[in-house]
Amino acid sequence: MTLYECDFKKLEEYLCDDTEDDQQPFPLGEFLCNLLSINFENVAKSISLFLEESWIKGNEFPTEQLQELVNRLCVTSEFGEMRGMFTMLKYLYSKGETQEVINVYGNLKDAFFFETFECFKVGAVLQAYLEESENIPEMTSATNFERFINGFLEVKIMRNDQAASLSEYSLSQDIFPGCDIRGIVKDVFLNLEQFNDSYSVFALDHLDTLLISSIYYFFLNGFCFKRCKNCGKFFVPLSRSDEMYCNNVSPQDQMRTCKEYGSQKLWYDRLKSDEVAKLARNIYSAKQMLVRRNPDIVGYKKMFDYFKLERKKWETLVKSGEKSKEEYLSWLNEMKAKKTL
Repeated sequence: MTLYECDFKKLEEYLCDDTEDDQQPFPLGEFLCNLLSINFENVAKSISLFLEESWIKGNEFPTEQLQELVNRLCVTSEFGEMRGMFTMLKYLYSKGETQEVINVYGNLKDAFFFETFECFKVGAVLQAYLEESENIPEMTSATNFERFINGFLEVKIMRNDQAASLSEYSLSQDIFPGCDIRGIVKDVFLNLEQFNDSYSVFALDHLDTLLISSIYYFFLNGFCFKRCKNCGKFFVPLSRSDEMYCNNVSPQDQMRTCKEYGSQKLWYDRLKSDEVAKLARNIYSAKQMLVRRNPDIVGYKKMFDYFKLERKKWETLVKSGEKSKEEYLSWLNEMKAKKTL
């Protein structure tokens, strides 16, 4: 799977091919990006809730249903970590709410939740790393990424004794549900930049090592990862590093890609924003003119002062997201028709 995801020679041949072909290429790293786009904490919560409900009903461990749920939430369940997770969850399920489980986790649902999250902890760290790499270009260096992996995720990497000495951080202690993973990852990366050690990362049949190796080879070949501003999934920008949208099918419109849908929406939003701003300026000028031409009419002056004050409030609320542009536009049209309060 890793070799398929990282076949950059074939990609180069495709990009250099001038022949006409209506068939669109699959997005580079599509399988990898789908895995990286999983909300691992929500997956853990979904599994814990599902198992708790099954346990309360007194059912046997729902192996097949759980397999279907994991496949649907996680794209696949063929990796070693997931098989290990199934084993641990089945063990906890059989124990029920014993005193031991309560002492360690608080309740059975927490046990399911924490054990499931443990399975995806490395994935959550890699997500945070890629998100931070949009702000810190040095993080897209294959050498720097390798140093981070060996210093923070050393449990699955060769030469563990040397790798462990790189970092004072502990994946098992520092990363837990709800913590500031991005902050921790950034801190670890900046601290590890002082080291010159680098080791080899090997791809195995595990989910985390597949992700690590794939990201490493993408960075090595000069690619980076971004989150699509429309669907929120990771993608690999090919033509420009500042691309905002991926080429996957848009969730809002199955007939268009995120790039097509997002670009049109961005254009429409900008147009609407310009129209709203233009209308606000026109109303301001019109009310100001009424005051200048009719200084004896107090109502015009009160309306002008009111509009100036409320306009600033509306612009602040729209900018913060508390009010929509549509609501602001509706208020402006109402103000346009009024000369006095």
